[in-house]
Amino acid sequence: MTQGMPLVNLKRYTLVYVGTILGLVVLSFVLSLLAGISLPAGLSTILPAMAGAMNEGQKRATAGRPPFEKSEVWAAARSLTKVVILVNALIMVMAMMVPSVRGVFYSVPVMAALVFLVLIGITFLTNRFFLTYGFKNQKIALDRKASRK
Repeated sequence: MTQGMPLVNLKRYTLVYVGTILGLVVLSFVLSLLAGISLPAGLSTILPAMAGAMNEGQKRATAGRPPFEKSEVWAAARSLTKVVILVNALIMVMAMMVPSVRGVFYSVPVMAALVFLVLIGITFLTNRFFLTYGFKNQKIALDRKASRK
């Protein structure tokens, strides 16, 4: 592990994660308005984490840093998943301020907590695998670019 260097940039990941969520909201609204189409619900669960983790892996490769060691990538994925939990908790708090949303939330069975835990697990694995995927793909692209010169 490189001393003093953070494994990932949590602020950048958060911006990409939240930006992807907002982009999906806008895209969903536009598609619904113009074509009566709705996006798959699972897309909003996985795509923001996937985009954020992939971006972090790409940034690491672009900076010329070595690939993640196994322990590093799992630690980084834990940190990124904590960001996801925090962002979603903040969204939930804001949503709970709307009485109609609060009523729906209270009507959901306790089983929803189990579903939430499973989704966090899926997000953790998404973060882990797309960190390395982003790094590998960016490294390949950089190597190709360097060999063309």
